[in-house]
Amino acid sequence: MLDYLVTSRARRQLLRRLWADKARGSVSVLARAAGVSFAAAHRELEAMRAADLTVAERHGVATVYRANLAHPQADVLTALLSAHRPSMSARTSKS
Repeated sequence: MLDYLVTSRARRQLLRRLWADKARGSVSVLARAAGVSFAAAHRELEAMRAADLTVAERHGVATVYRANLAHPQADVLTALLSAHRPSMSARTSKS
């Protein structure tokens, strides 16, 4: 279902890392973790920030992004992302 609702691979991967895995990090760190380019990660993280889905905090010279767990729909998004965890064989067979 998530693949249908969220057509951008970069967005899906970043949402999973931030919301299901509770990851946090700079654009570079999150891009590597999600397997997407820096530019795609930056674009998606800023779009998520504009939609209040992420929080961006300054740590020295770096900006660190994390899921906005205070979002009114946080429980719904977390449930959707947690329910859709493709198996390793499904992930490798699509490559």
